[in-house]
Amino acid sequence: MLLHALAALPLSALLLRLAGFRRAQSFLSQMAGRRPRSLDLEKALPQAQRAARLVAVAAAEGPYHANCLERSLILWWLLERRGVACQLRIGVRKQADRLEAHAWVELDGAILNDSEGIHRHFSPFPADIAASFQEQP
Repeated sequence: MLLHALAALPLSALLLRLAGFRRAQSFLSQMAGRRPRSLDLEKALPQAQRAARLVAVAAAEGPYHANCLERSLILWWLLERRGVACQLRIGVRKQADRLEAHAWVELDGAILNDSEGIHRHFSPFPADIAASFQEQP
């Protein structure tokens, strides 16, 4: 999984820059394929937390230092490939005169790749961003 993250992080940056979020997410969704969904949260949560740590290590120690959207997109993809149904979330906040955005991944409300209090700093869009883009033509 660490090797996948190391290779996929720069790919996510390239996809996002060339194709935009919607097409990048759609491409990664197709690459993940249709896997049976894990309904056992007791097994899925530790697996998802491990994946989040590995993506964080790849982003911090690897040759490409990914931003939050790139890290979250790759974590979401890695978990989808393993049948773990997680949610890619994006939140926004106004800081002085700037609008800032942040991305993270949740599993059944548990934030995997960020602090638990992130929702206090960024107001998340109400729906799973990845799912909403999958449903559109």
